[in-house]
Amino acid sequence: MKKLKTIFSPRKILVWIFLFILAVILPEFAKPAMSQTEAIVTMLCVDYVDDKFSLSASILTPAEGKKANYTFYSAVGQSVGEAFDNVSLAIGKEMGFSQCEVMAFGDNLCEKGIISALDFIVRMKKVSQNATLINFGGDIQDFSKAVFKLVSQKQLKLEEILNFDEQYVLSKDSSVENFYKSYFSKISTSVMPKITVAKQQKDNAIEVQADQSSGQSENATASTDEEKLYLLNDGTIGVFKKGKKQLEMDYNQVADVNLFVNKKYQGLVVVNNVNDSLYNDATVVMNIVNSKPKIKVTFEDDKPKYTLKLTLKMHIVEIVQDEQKQAFMRRNKDFYTDELVKKLYEKVQSNAQSAIDFCKSNKVDLLNVFRDFNAFENKQFKKYIEKVGMENYLNNVEFKTEIQIDNAF
Repeated sequence: MKKLKTIFSPRKILVWIFLFILAVILPEFAKPAMSQTEAIVTMLCVDYVDDKFSLSASILTPAEGKKANYTFYSAVGQSVGEAFDNVSLAIGKEMGFSQCEVMAFGDNLCEKGIISALDFIVRMKKVSQNATLINFGGDIQDFSKAVFKLVSQKQLKLEEILNFDEQYVLSKDSSVENFYKSYFSKISTSVMPKITVAKQQKDNAIEVQADQSSGQSENATASTDEEKLYLLNDGTIGVFKKGKKQLEMDYNQVADVNLFVNKKYQGLVVVNNVNDSLYNDATVVMNIVNSKPKIKVTFEDDKPKYTLKLTLKMHIVEIVQDEQKQAFMRRNKDFYTDELVKKLYEKVQSNAQSAIDFCKSNKVDLLNVFRDFNAFENKQFKKYIEKVGMENYLNNVEFKTEIQIDNAF
């Protein structure tokens, strides 16, 4: 009995517990820090060039009390996985994507289909669902170098270049989460903003001085030679169906579609050839300060009817007349003549019809017709779909627009 008391004395039990805790904890201390085994990716660019996957990544290396260092790596591979492995080998670490803010896909890959590449990244690399997806045009190396230079020198974030589009991307965030939601929906249609890189000056493009050497780091070469690159966001939007880019919409087409979007949005409407006692063949530029679209879906004689009731608050920002640009105060009622208001109605009505025709002719449901009918006229809409088929349901919908324009004070 005394022996047992000696073996299981409180002091010895505490010693054994302490030794056990040490045995569990010490191996954890011996493990290398995550920063030594995993590279922090802040931006990723992927394209399909010459039958190979081309990949570029911007890597962030934190430094205590010092300016964070950004490093640029690129590689190619026969598959997405091989391209990733080759970049990881160059870095000497596995890539971590929890802080990846932007994933950019080149035109070639977008037309081929981005789902296989996106699936690999999301499933294998644990990407944040809030990462922004964009489509880029031009050479992947030029695009990567230009964006990397902006990020590394903290001149401008890619999201800030996209801000031009913020109110025109069909009022829709082009994040990983939203892209997948659209992809797995019945219509499988989604949109993605586009930025184009060029080596020549273009209107409204952002000039970037990028190192000619595509070295792995901005400090990897002593050469001071730099080339000028230009990043352009002109409002172009890529329209995707089942993960493949089908077509592109220009700024005006996107603005037309946005008339149907239920969100406060600002934009310009240009009215030409206004003639009355005040105007002489004038061009009047109107600014939309508030847009309130109301959508109503019904069935009449088994035919679907889609009605847009749109209220716009607008003010005049510029009048061009007799080749002289004249700006007028927005609060001046005298310039809202009957002829101008009539022209405004015609213009907005025409823009709305252009959006309808665009969606019908290209069979892309950017107006959310399927969603609205499926939500509010579910039973009849199911019968309608069975009758005409998913490919043709837009063409058989009757569209009607009712416009109201108010002067903004």
